[in-house]
Amino acid sequence: MNDFPFGWQVKSLGEVSEVIRGITFTPNDKVEKEDKGAIPCLRTSNVQFKVDWDDLIYIPRHLVKDKERLLREGDTLVSTANSKDLVGKCAFIDELKFESTLGGFISAIRPNQKYIDPSFLFHYLTQASVRAYLKKVSRQTTNIANLSIPDLLSLRIPLPPLPIQKQIAGILEKADEAKQKRKEANQLTDEFLQSAFIEMFGDPVKNQKRWEVKELDELGKMARGKSKHRPRNAPFLLGGKYPLIQTGEIVNSSVYIKDYSQTYSEEGLKQSKIWPKGTLCISIAANIGFTAILSFDACFPDSVVGFVPDKKVIIEYINFYFKFIQSQLEEIAPQAAQKNINLEILGNLKVPVPPISLQQQFAEIVNKTEALKEKQKQSEQELENLFQSLMQRAFKGEFHLPNSTVR
Repeated sequence: MNDFPFGWQVKSLGEVSEVIRGITFTPNDKVEKEDKGAIPCLRTSNVQFKVDWDDLIYIPRHLVKDKERLLREGDTLVSTANSKDLVGKCAFIDELKFESTLGGFISAIRPNQKYIDPSFLFHYLTQASVRAYLKKVSRQTTNIANLSIPDLLSLRIPLPPLPIQKQIAGILEKADEAKQKRKEANQLTDEFLQSAFIEMFGDPVKNQKRWEVKELDELGKMARGKSKHRPRNAPFLLGGKYPLIQTGEIVNSSVYIKDYSQTYSEEGLKQSKIWPKGTLCISIAANIGFTAILSFDACFPDSVVGFVPDKKVIIEYINFYFKFIQSQLEEIAPQAAQKNINLEILGNLKVPVPPISLQQQFAEIVNKTEALKEKQKQSEQELENLFQSLMQRAFKGEFHLPNSTVR
């Protein structure tokens, strides 16, 4: 208490807000948007700093037992059941697009605006130190970390007078706008590459430029990854020096796979296989048809197919070809307990084959753009570090604000 300016208090989250639990329902409860009485239900995937209103599911209105479970502007959504890295992630409802509710893996923190400004609260919860605390107190099960409501309600929050809260929130909102603009610039570089592909080669599905067409298995060697041992995550298989790529790393890499979170030991390598740098990794289960290129030698499991091109094609060209047909692969995947595609489906894909010199020109554009993205990524990280430092100062009362006692 003595570390804060005069007039500040420290309160628990439970003293200045309430936590609204999400609704539990079964997969069979889901309905179509057009169905009578359908209401949008937000999930963990919608918790993206600001709410993602595009990827929605719908449930029957009668499952919303009370109006408190209808979301409101000013609510902060928090992921209370997720992976260890994502538990505690927050999103702010600055504008409610339409009446909606929330699912059981997230909760809504609803501030009492007599005591705490909604934006002030949201920014406090997004601090790296608070996220680290929420991860620490979460309880890990097999694959999920759970954040209990009592632990959430007991979180301590420094609380300046309400006018100062609003000033602090306004400063942080402006700083956050600069950070978001940098992210948007990074997204534009990804869009640029797809536009460059269309300009040079046309739509590969329609093949308006009438390039020669080959089946994919005529253009290189292709095989599934190997992970013979069950269970796949047996401890003795892991923790060595051999990179192990999984589908998540493919999905998160628009062109090149540059990072990995898991490795195989010597025993792990014996039941797998190393693929060379430059291999195209194709996800054939869960995230069907997503691709990325190895920037180092690595192993991957049988939920991933490796493609090594011959001299007719450049791997960067094939990688972007897949970006245009990914949704089609998703549609044709055989229905099973989990959708997947096989080598036969991939091998029979019809691929337009432009002149190799044109493909090489495209690969050069890709590499120059990726170098630019790397610089942008560094700039984005620097902005994030500055933003976190700014928030720390703000919530310690170290801002010099007009008409306040903040030091």
